[in-house]
Amino acid sequence: MCLKCLQDLKDARTTDVRMLHDGYMKLYHLEHPKILRACGNPYDAILIDEAQNMNLAILDFVSKQTVASNTITSTFYLTQSFRFGSEIAFIGNCWLEIVKGESRKLPT
Repeated sequence: MCLKCLQDLKDARTTDVRMLHDGYMKLYHLEHPKILRACGNPYDAILIDEAQNMNLAILDFVSKQTVASNTITSTFYLTQSFRFGSEIAFIGNCWLEIVKGESRKLPT
């Protein structure tokens, strides 16, 4: 039953079960993708705008690329958010402190 549901989720032609954005991004993440140019060579750098909107799957596969990456965030959104609860704010605080040395905390 679960396998059939997963197959239906992955099949874009079926309308019985629909996959949301986070679902297909997670499937992409599980393939351990490399972000490459059309010619197959890696980019020199990866720039991410609106990084505060990244989910953990996107954050993980971008961080595992072999090129430099730079995230651009809006500090307005980092001071308070109506989009997530205290658990996600805690994870965000940890990531920002470790990776960016950020001392300001999201409200939890």
